[in-house]
Amino acid sequence: MLRYLAIFVCAAAIGGSSATHAADAPPSLTHLLAQEPVADLAKAARARGDAARGAMLFFQGFLTCAKCHDGGEQLGPDLSKISPTPTAEHLIESVLAPSKVLKSGYEPLLITTHDGRSRSGRLLEENAERLTLLDPVAGNVPQIINKSDIASRTAGKQSLMPEGLVNALSDRQQFLDLAKYLIEIAEQGPTRAAQLRPVQRTLELPEYERNIDHAGMIRALDADAFARGEAIYARVCANCHGTREAPGSLPTSLRFAEGAFKNGSDPHSLYQTLTRGYGQMAAQTWMVPRQKYDVIHYLREAYLKPHNPSQFVPANDEYLARLPKGTTFGPDPSTVEAWAAMDYGPSLINTYEVGPEPNFAYKGIAVRLDPGHGGVSRGRQWAIFDHDTLRMAAAWTGDGFIDWMGIHFNGQHQVHPKLKGEVHLANPAGPGWANPDTGSFEDPRLAGRDGRRYGPLPAPWAKYLGVYHYGDQSIISYQVGRTRLFESYGAEQDPSHPQSTIFVRNLEVPIASQELTARIAPAGVAVALVGESKASLVRESDFTLLKIPASEQSQRIKLLLARLPAEDLAAYAKQSPPPRALQPLTEGGPKRWPDVLTTSVARGADDGPFAVDTFALPENNPWHAQLRLTGFDFYPDGKRMAVCTWDGDVWEVSGLGDLSAGLS
Repeated sequence: MLRYLAIFVCAAAIGGSSATHAADAPPSLTHLLAQEPVADLAKAARARGDAARGAMLFFQGFLTCAKCHDGGEQLGPDLSKISPTPTAEHLIESVLAPSKVLKSGYEPLLITTHDGRSRSGRLLEENAERLTLLDPVAGNVPQIINKSDIASRTAGKQSLMPEGLVNALSDRQQFLDLAKYLIEIAEQGPTRAAQLRPVQRTLELPEYERNIDHAGMIRALDADAFARGEAIYARVCANCHGTREAPGSLPTSLRFAEGAFKNGSDPHSLYQTLTRGYGQMAAQTWMVPRQKYDVIHYLREAYLKPHNPSQFVPANDEYLARLPKGTTFGPDPSTVEAWAAMDYGPSLINTYEVGPEPNFAYKGIAVRLDPGHGGVSRGRQWAIFDHDTLRMAAAWTGDGFIDWMGIHFNGQHQVHPKLKGEVHLANPAGPGWANPDTGSFEDPRLAGRDGRRYGPLPAPWAKYLGVYHYGDQSIISYQVGRTRLFESYGAEQDPSHPQSTIFVRNLEVPIASQELTARIAPAGVAVALVGESKASLVRESDFTLLKIPASEQSQRIKLLLARLPAEDLAAYAKQSPPPRALQPLTEGGPKRWPDVLTTSVARGADDGPFAVDTFALPENNPWHAQLRLTGFDFYPDGKRMAVCTWDGDVWEVSGLGDLSAGLS
């Protein structure tokens, strides 16, 4: 039996699914499943469905299953406690055609009051004077209605469960998984439901969401709200949903100027979609209520009202009176940028725009050079090593590190963070070391449609091996030809030039198998060698080159780079500390993150050909607001794994030998 480990990650993409289709669009999943006999679907679910995977689907916010069926006073029954036990066929039929048979006690009740308002929902209780209605429009909050206010009441024939929820699933197999879960909890009861319940449960909303004054917030929307919403839409939403002029990058995302909404297009329904997530769109937990209504206001005024009027629901007094009552607008938007406040440690791997001309370090390792707490984002002096090209891409100083633009920082799509402050040195995109076999710096990498070169240099020419951390120092390891090198950066100050920063490149070459040539700095930047060295500097018209001769003996090389007169930098080089040993700093040191993070795990069933074990990410930790994973792999013993996060950190996860215990 194969066992898989599923890691649940919070996705940053924004997107909902459009209900509009071209005339030749394929039939929906609901339509396809309805063509099969219910008995055949039940048989297939028992044979090929996976209840554990079905449980994960049941608790996903986009299906809203748990919202209405997960215990307590809900719009739908607790499926693990139904008596008598429904047949598998009945469960499947109820999912595909919710209104075909309405369960007693869960029929919708339609009420019109004397003031002309209409309400619908499930009747919870009733006495001679009043009744209590569970109203889905009011967020499943019980509503007390005086009978003296009721003009008419009618038993509805349409289930409170929407038609077509199955269309949010990706394929028939997902439906079989969900059906298998429903069958098992209905037949085996609460004990089986508790066993299958995934660790990652439905979204828990902040307490203030229960007391939002939706009508007041909508009435307060104005030109300033429109501008704020426009900024949010451009930064976060437009990439997937597109604009009026151009489609988004996610084909299934609704184009607001022309499509039809699946989950309601009135302001409160849009608010619920942002709050709880729907379809492929994750819940926007970073938004406070004002931000949600700001972007809703922009969306309605810029897209629906002028271009898609069939989806524009007027927010008139009658509409506002039906909204859930509350007394708060929620908290103000945070002025703290979590991504800028994190402690990333002494370096941060990312794509950086050096500027001003197009110059990107696509695999940039940004390193803080000055001492102090708070990691790379709190410094005043930095350098970037691009491990695609093995070049020192830039060195800069200032009060700010980067502008924090980018999808995994402030949410902006299609941009990369740009350096802030004063750039003292910027080497253009291209190889940092000449091809050791030819001596050429000509860039052989693939050129994109934009004319820029992408990807690493050919492995026989250059190969990045990794970055080591020792305290607040970062040591980069790479190979040029057959020669391995270690490199670190630093900064020094010449007392005679107190306003200038001298940037330091430390190199250690254990054995140079062949002569190496590095491109150090463009014209206008002075370069000097510190101490006695077999290496030498060569001035060309546009660059200063470093020549390292072949040698069986270890070589330590220290370079100074600054925008100073060359003779002044040469004079300072005579008093600068000698080159330092780097290789010993790669052999282990104090833990950068001494804390141990612990999370919970859910072991999957072993009764099939596959098993899926799940554990939730430790979102609350001292360093990152979120751990976003890009990949992981197991150690040979199967008891540990290495996990890589989006910003380049690699974590070791232990405790996999006993999946009934917590993981740390």
